[in-house]
Amino acid sequence: ISHDRYFLDRTCKRIFSYNGNGAILNYTGNYTDFIESEIFLDLKSQENEPKTVNIVQKQKKQNKLKFTYKENLEFNSIESNINELEEKLERIDSKMNEYSHDFLKLSKLMKQKEEIEEDLLFKMERFEHLSELNDKILNQKNT
Repeated sequence: ISHDRYFLDRTCKRIFSYNGNGAILNYTGNYTDFIESEIFLDLKSQENEPKTVNIVQKQKKQNKLKFTYKENLEFNSIESNINELEEKLERIDSKMNEYSHDFLKLSKLMKQKEEIEEDLLFKMERFEHLSELNDKILNQKNT
C-alpha cells in the first residue's frame, strides 16, 4: 500500500479493487492503467446519468500532475549531484594517469570510477524523467 503513484506504477503488476458492493475486481496492469480503465468502466455502466460527469470531474482533479515531496527535493538538487559526480570522475582520471604504473592503486581507482559512472548514469536518467515530468506540470498549468 502506497500513496506514491510513481512507485506503484513501477512495482505493481496486479491491482485488487474492493468495491462497495462486496465485489473484488482483479486487474492486471499498473496503477495508471487501472485508473484509466475504471473511468472507462464507470462511463460505460452509467451512461446518461449525472453522476458520470461528477466522477469524471473528480478523476480529472485527482489526476493533476505534481511532484511528490521527495521528487521535488530530488529535482532541486539533482543537477548539483550530477556536477559533483562528473568532478569526481575527472579527479579519478587524473589520479589514474598519476598512478598508471601502480597496478593496485590503478585497480582500486578503476573500481571507484565504475561505481561513480553507474551512479552518474542513474542520476542522469532520473534527471531526464524529472525534467519531462516538470515540463508536463508546467504545460498543465498553462492550459
